[in-house]
Amino acid sequence: MVWPNKNQPPSGVTLLQALLGLALFTVITLSLYDVYLQLTKSVKKNRLVTAATLLATEKMEVVRNLPYQSVGLVNGLPSGSLPADSLDSKDNVIFTVQYNVRNIDDPFDGTIGGLPNDTAPADYKQVTVTVSCSTCLPFFNPVSLTTIVAPKNLENTGNNGALIIKAINASGQPINGALVHITNSTVSPIIDLTDTTDNQGNLLLVDVPPAQESYRIVVSKTGYSTDRTYAPDDPIVINPVKTDATVIAQEVTSLTFAIDLLSQLNISTINSTCEAIANIPFNLQGAKLISQSPAVYKYNQNLTTDTNGLKTLTNLEWDSYLISPTSASYELRGTIPPLPLNLSPASNQNLNLVMQTSTPHSVLLIVKDASTQLPLSGAAVKLTKASWSETILTSRGYLTQTEWKQGPGQENFINSEKYFSDDGHIETSSPAGQLKLKKVGNSYVTDGWLISSTFDAGAAASPATVAWQPGDQPASSGSQPIKIQLASNNDQITWNFVGPDGTANTFYTASNQTIGTQHNGDRYLRYKVYLSTADDKVTPNLSDISLTYASQCIPPGQAFFTKLTSATYDVEISLTNYQTLTTQADLSPNWTSLEISLLPN
Repeated sequence: MVWPNKNQPPSGVTLLQALLGLALFTVITLSLYDVYLQLTKSVKKNRLVTAATLLATEKMEVVRNLPYQSVGLVNGLPSGSLPADSLDSKDNVIFTVQYNVRNIDDPFDGTIGGLPNDTAPADYKQVTVTVSCSTCLPFFNPVSLTTIVAPKNLENTGNNGALIIKAINASGQPINGALVHITNSTVSPIIDLTDTTDNQGNLLLVDVPPAQESYRIVVSKTGYSTDRTYAPDDPIVINPVKTDATVIAQEVTSLTFAIDLLSQLNISTINSTCEAIANIPFNLQGAKLISQSPAVYKYNQNLTTDTNGLKTLTNLEWDSYLISPTSASYELRGTIPPLPLNLSPASNQNLNLVMQTSTPHSVLLIVKDASTQLPLSGAAVKLTKASWSETILTSRGYLTQTEWKQGPGQENFINSEKYFSDDGHIETSSPAGQLKLKKVGNSYVTDGWLISSTFDAGAAASPATVAWQPGDQPASSGSQPIKIQLASNNDQITWNFVGPDGTANTFYTASNQTIGTQHNGDRYLRYKVYLSTADDKVTPNLSDISLTYASQCIPPGQAFFTKLTSATYDVEISLTNYQTLTTQADLSPNWTSLEISLLPN
């Protein structure tokens, strides 16, 4: 036997060398495989695009060879022989082919209803063929081809009309890509058309057959609310606010539909110490009507909170909502925030119903400022019957500031005429009681900001709304001359100013706007006001700003009296700087509510 020489290196491959080699081989193999996959995907995508383009071209050639009167959609506007969509095969792939045909009113010879009035507005047709493949994703994007088809002969004066449908949001801004579904079974051929609005929120349909109150129009969009028309003889919507459209020969019918992003409402039923109360039934009703005389509300539902005292409503339309508990065992002693609840589009709003065990003859009094409709805290509400009387103060419902004339430098809101800081571009004392942009020479600076002192709610707070006066600003100052952001915390150190969505990119731009829920649970609060103008000859002005909030579970601006008798009580409400108001409350029902508006002195 021959033993190896210890002074010579060992022969063969060590385990470490083998592992390193295997790792290198794996990396190279995976890289090559990734390149192979990318090449395969690219080839597949190119094959799909080529097939779809060929199919779209073939379909477009079919359109070009159709008689002009046949270029249209089955049950569409214009009417014709083309299906709205169909399935077709190309290169062993199943594609969806969609046609869109529109009559075009070319302004060369006038437009319908315009100057000059074009009595034959259907000058030519625009045809779009779109080829898509739902099973080919993510390799493939739809292919679209568009062409113009013109009649061979001169146009004749038409006996049809035009229909203009406009989609707007809650702020009156146009919505592009809104889905418009139009049906009419009273004309021949019947119409069942789906189309979308353009970048201006409009859908213009010309050469529409005349018909009286029979064009059903439904406007919607994914993630948005829906607006629609109703038949004048609908068995439920007896007197619809928006009836099915009428089209008159050689005239334009224009209708506007308001839709916006849906919101979420989180309803909690609790007692005055924030403990959940389970299974409370209630009615939730919006203010929007779809019929009047008798009134039929767009939203009117009977609901119940769960075993945790919660009810979450998603896909809820922006509206002003009222809520009425219908429990036989519990009664409402207040709401946070106060009703009605103005639900903004694309918002996530909390509503707390503060309940207590039912007692005979209770009354909830809600005290608000007559001009701003903000709840008033500290108002003395006195209930009197014969020799008996009781006085309850409404909870503190809002923080407000109306003077800034003593300038910056105040950390905490002690002196109501001071604030924390500004950028030097804000005028705070000329005149007193207003914030304006500073004037340099004969011109105002373009923008400026001011940060308030720290408001102390005294405990965890839930801000509800931010409001300011006046509501009207000079038109030439721009679309958003006043913008507000809020910052809150529990340490009085971290101040991040944000808008409704909780980021620094958004602002509160409308008075009495709902505050985002990201501030809930914080004790300390500041506001930052931004003023700007698009015209250096004018300035926006702000005379007061108010922040409505609820502290813990005491409803703001509300006083609740219980264990009364069935009788008529005298009511007196007084508050410093307001006119004292006297009225009466009939407490013959077991529970009633009364809203009081106080006028400033």
